[in-house]
Amino acid sequence: MAPDAKFFIGKTTNSYAGGSLSQSTETVPAAAPVVSNTNGNAVHRFGKRIIRERQNGTSTFRSRLLLKHGSYNITGKNIPQRRYRLVSDLWNTLIDLKWRFILILFMMSFVISWALFAVIFYVIASAHGDLEHLEDENWKPCVKNLNGFTAAFLYSVESQHTIGYGFRYTTEECAEAIIFMCLQAAVGVALQAFMVGVVFAKVQLPKKRAQTLLFSKHAVICARDGKLCLLFRIGNMRRSLIIQSSVRAQLVHHRKTIEGELLPFHQHEMTIQLDSMSGSAFLAWPVTACHIITPNSPIYDLSKKSLERAKFEMIVILEGVIESTGMVTQARTSYVPEEILWGHRFSRLLTYRKESGQYVVDFDRFQLVEPVPSMPVCSARDLDIVRVAAEMGTQEHVGQNNEDKPDPQSPQLRRAVSAVGMNGHNVSGRTKVVQPRIVDETDLEMLPRCTSISFGTTQSVDF
Repeated sequence: MAPDAKFFIGKTTNSYAGGSLSQSTETVPAAAPVVSNTNGNAVHRFGKRIIRERQNGTSTFRSRLLLKHGSYNITGKNIPQRRYRLVSDLWNTLIDLKWRFILILFMMSFVISWALFAVIFYVIASAHGDLEHLEDENWKPCVKNLNGFTAAFLYSVESQHTIGYGFRYTTEECAEAIIFMCLQAAVGVALQAFMVGVVFAKVQLPKKRAQTLLFSKHAVICARDGKLCLLFRIGNMRRSLIIQSSVRAQLVHHRKTIEGELLPFHQHEMTIQLDSMSGSAFLAWPVTACHIITPNSPIYDLSKKSLERAKFEMIVILEGVIESTGMVTQARTSYVPEEILWGHRFSRLLTYRKESGQYVVDFDRFQLVEPVPSMPVCSARDLDIVRVAAEMGTQEHVGQNNEDKPDPQSPQLRRAVSAVGMNGHNVSGRTKVVQPRIVDETDLEMLPRCTSISFGTTQSVDF
């Protein structure tokens, strides 16, 4: 695939041959394909920019779009008038600077202003002849007791910050000295207000609050109420709450249209629920966000086997209002296939302490997961196909005819039955189908949608 014209991320390949290490670097898209992992030893380095996979002694590094702590791993190239645009938005440019540059700029702005006006007062005194009449008591200088550049610098500092020691002061002899003294007072007030505002805005940035919002390192796929669900956990370390919180998720992948057009970094929205609420919840304790894998889900065709070789990135965004300041904050993280565990669920971490009458959240168990027994390894599509066949077989068994009944010999149904692990003879409609544990026969929510499934539809995600 041709590299994107704007955004690039480096890809490095280390080859081990004959005990020596050779390294090559090339420019590829951020979600470039990686070497297939036939050995099953894909390793994710949490918090890093890369995901490492090995095959036959070769390590391939694939960058991720969003790092685990929420920073974007994207940089711009060939931006027109970049410096002019950054300077025109000076306030946000200063706020986005790192702290070390803010502190250096804070000190340098004052030092430069002191030195600039010190030079001006020194030139005024030299032009008036004050430096040649230092011993003349009858000479009236522009600035009293200014006998060199050091004295001019001290006078500049005293004037800008209104220290007023009373030893050096401006006289009425020189109008230009009076004018520059007034100008320095105004410049000093404006400069101090501007720099203090930048530092205060930097300290009060809401993204610092996002560092106390936790995401689980892994996402899990398990069954809930007869449906496959993708889960991840969210927690709040502080006692102050995040009000009006909402959670969004997007799946980023390469998509190919029916016409053959390749859409790199295509974003597909994923519906997220927090408990029984649609995307919002009370974050007084850790909650588990749930994405129900339905026919509208981008991972509807994802199975345990296809998850091992899938290439996508799920970006999760938590937004809310900080209770103490009223500012909107946003916390972000991402999950790649190597961080999604099939057939697991999160361990309990909320207990009740009878002695104090309090509920206790054990954050040591925040990242713990446990395996789910008898978890199917097929995709949600295969489960729905078998569920529809089971319902139609049950209807015929009780005397209800259905002309849209799927053909028991169709390759799609046979593949789904094989993936779920059922007996193909039970899908003919003559006997009642024994459902797998994940399927609830009384749950007919997916029946209208599944009866019109077109098995020839194009998959949007390359699993």
